[in-house]
Amino acid sequence: MSLIRTKREWFELFRKTHKRNPEIYTMFKRFTLEAIENKHRHIGGNLIMQRVRWETSASTSFGEFKINESLMAYYVRFFCGEHPIHKEVFRKKKIHPDLDSWIEDLLKEEGRI
Repeated sequence: MSLIRTKREWFELFRKTHKRNPEIYTMFKRFTLEAIENKHRHIGGNLIMQRVRWETSASTSFGEFKINESLMAYYVRFFCGEHPIHKEVFRKKKIHPDLDSWIEDLLKEEGRI
């Protein structure tokens, strides 16, 4: 199998990771909201994910806490979809024309919007 993934495959990996390890997003959201409350106007998704890594030594269903850097963009968009009032806190590049609708579908599926 090729190591190169399509954007849809990356999204499906995000969905699978999120379903198996909801605590990752819980922490990502908590630390992002904490930064916003502390008046940070712009935050890097990588900074938040590094804090998640730093703050926890908890195991995930994948074993030791590790998350692919490529999934960070999906956590950022998931947060922005759930909290549209804070959508400008992260600077985002266009990844795929359908990504926002994929994220929106997942948010609806989970009853977050």
